[in-house]
Amino acid sequence: MTRALAATVVLWAYLGVVFVAWRGTQPLTPGDDWTSYAEIAVTVAHGDWTGGLAATGAPGGRWWHGTFLYPYLLAPFAFLFPLTWWQDVYWLQYVSLGLTVAGLGWLGGWRVLVLANLVALLDVALWYPTRLLSENLLLPLLPLVFLAARAERGMLFGAGLAAIALTRQNLLLFAVAALGFPVWRALRGRVPRRGDSGQVIRAGLGFAAVYSLLPLHEWWVTGFPWPVTAAGYGAYRLWVLDPWAAVWSVGHNLAFMAGFPGWVDPAYRIRPHWPLLWLLVVWGWRRAPALLRLYVVLYVAVMAATPVIGVYGFRHLIGLTMVLPQFAAQLSLYGLVLATATSDGLAEGLAILEESTHLNEAI
Repeated sequence: MTRALAATVVLWAYLGVVFVAWRGTQPLTPGDDWTSYAEIAVTVAHGDWTGGLAATGAPGGRWWHGTFLYPYLLAPFAFLFPLTWWQDVYWLQYVSLGLTVAGLGWLGGWRVLVLANLVALLDVALWYPTRLLSENLLLPLLPLVFLAARAERGMLFGAGLAAIALTRQNLLLFAVAALGFPVWRALRGRVPRRGDSGQVIRAGLGFAAVYSLLPLHEWWVTGFPWPVTAAGYGAYRLWVLDPWAAVWSVGHNLAFMAGFPGWVDPAYRIRPHWPLLWLLVVWGWRRAPALLRLYVVLYVAVMAATPVIGVYGFRHLIGLTMVLPQFAAQLSLYGLVLATATSDGLAEGLAILEESTHLNEAI
């Protein structure tokens, strides 16, 4: 399995070279997100850790993007390379995919490795522009968080939760809710073990150490420690100012996430593999780890409550579709065949499902 995971990373690094050479790099247009992120990264690389917001005329001087940590990922490249050379590091987008798929495969096993590779190809590699995007920071962090939970590494777990929340603000609700997960695990009807309370404390400290970067930044620039970026209030504004439009958008967003984005935007085609992924989720739901189920529920809830998913639909949902193959870790194809072929095979199939669980209830 270790060789397969290493080969996955190498394969995606090679595919990155192929895709960059085949597609080239699209020219930047005025107002392109990449341009503004690049400007922030250059400012950070030259010593202004605030990203220059105090001097940019941003509304109230506040951080206005939905991602906070991402420009700091770009800052080392801004320090090492002129912006005209950045297309040479765009292939790291594919290295990021390789690391993500390998991490998911390590977490869930062979079936997850195969499915995650397919999702990465169908939902990212074939459609994404050749850039180094905020998803390329988020995706490798996701298996890290789940692996830290399984290994009971409280500090790493908390820090990872903070990092994904700072990378994508729509994951803040999950990050905060998941902080209570060590508490729930410590109290869930079993004899408390030595170190349970320490795990809870370390998770909280890890989260606070990393997430405090945002309110510290906001306090430094504006004089008030805002805990959420300005873009993070979009859903709140929608529900307060136009609740009927908000209710209307929920149905459209759910259809989009189900794999029928054409209901939202006719320019989109049906994503036939998304309904199949959701069938996989339904089948493996009861046996899936609690933390994985919490992630899916809160991700869907937050995205359903946001304004209508539009041009960035795939980008909004890639943090979800890449994780859904984890539900395959609970299933055995052989067991399913037995269960559906004969009534006598049902018991045997369930037994095989029991043996095939890769994620234990400790996650």
